[in-house]
Amino acid sequence: VMCGTNNVKLPSVNGPNDVEMIYQEYVKKLSETRRLNPKCKIFVCPILPTKCHEINKGALYFNKLIFQKLIHGDLRVQHVGGFDSFLDGNGNGLLSRDLSRQVDRNNRPDMLHLNLFGVRKLAGFIKQAVFSRRQARNPSSN
Repeated sequence: VMCGTNNVKLPSVNGPNDVEMIYQEYVKKLSETRRLNPKCKIFVCPILPTKCHEINKGALYFNKLIFQKLIHGDLRVQHVGGFDSFLDGNGNGLLSRDLSRQVDRNNRPDMLHLNLFGVRKLAGFIKQAVFSRRQARNPSSN
């Protein structure tokens, strides 16, 4: 389950309190999923970085809530790792240009969407999280 960047970049999101409300809605949906299917495996992904510091503020705060509260909470969720590798490596916390689209379909700068390489990388992290836990549970299936 992944909360999208669009959720925290809305004009109505003006600070930590607004991000916490989005986080609470996210937790409510996860709780409902857990209630409806107590045995299901729930994997959560952090919000991906963008190429815009202002948008990243909300995403970073949301991710902080995931790692400080949700992962250690009683919903028994597991996180998908590897998201630091989406950063550009310059220490500024922005999405890598190598993994993101440069322009949108209207030829405007695209600040948040992954390109094909980025999508493959994301899919790989999700598959790794799901299948490594499955293999750990059933090692004789190799």
